[in-house]
This record gives sequence, structure tokens and C-alpha cells, in this order.
Amino acid sequence: MIAVVVLTTCALSIATIFNNINSLQIDSDRYAEASALAEQKIEDLRNSHYNELETTNPPDEDSDNDPIDFSDELTNFPDGEGTIKISEPATNLRRVDVTISYDNAGKTETVQMSSVIGALGIAQ
Repeated sequence: MIAVVVLTTCALSIATIFNNINSLQIDSDRYAEASALAEQKIEDLRNSHYNELETTNPPDEDSDNDPIDFSDELTNFPDGEGTIKISEPATNLRRVDVTISYDNAGKTETVQMSSVIGALGIAQ
């Protein structure tokens, strides 16, 4: 009887550990996918001509150049939001900020990546 209780307790503990590992793996895969998409967006902008990178304004300002929304491309992230903000911290220098937010089991996760693109880049 004691052996059955001990084995049952061990089996439940092992099952809980495997469940937690599986959950962490899923979370890690989603984060990696969001990171790869953010990196791809930055690379796409790097491959554009510098003069095509128009600066965007913060969402609270009235302007035609709102942050670029690519939420419709987040097909693997239901209700996910993706934005790109481009600023000019110095002459002939553009800063690109990519943000991806998505729901992960009721908790909002966010991936943010930034890069600086100069007027005299590799392709220009």
C-alpha cells in the first residue's frame, strides 16, 4: 500500500514536470517566432533605400506618418499587434523600432527590437 502511494506521488510529480517543460517549450517557440519576424522586418527595411524610410510620429500626434502597422501579417499570433516606428535621432541616421505583442495563455508578451540605419549603408 505504501509503495503504491509513493509510486503514485512520483508519477504525478513526473507528469507535472513534463507538462511544465512542454508549456515552456511552446512559450519559447512562440517567442522565437516573434523574434524572427521582428528581425525580418528590420532586414526588409535595411534592404530598402534610405530615402524610402520616412519617420513616423508618436501615436498621440496628428500626422499622416503614424507607426507602420503589420498586425495582419501575424497569422500565427491571433490578436497579435505589430508596429514599426522610424525616428531620426541624428542627421543621416534612422532608428527603426519593431514591436510585436501577442497573447500567451492570458498574459501579454512583447518582443521589441531596434536597429540604426545610416544614409551610407551597405546597399546605398
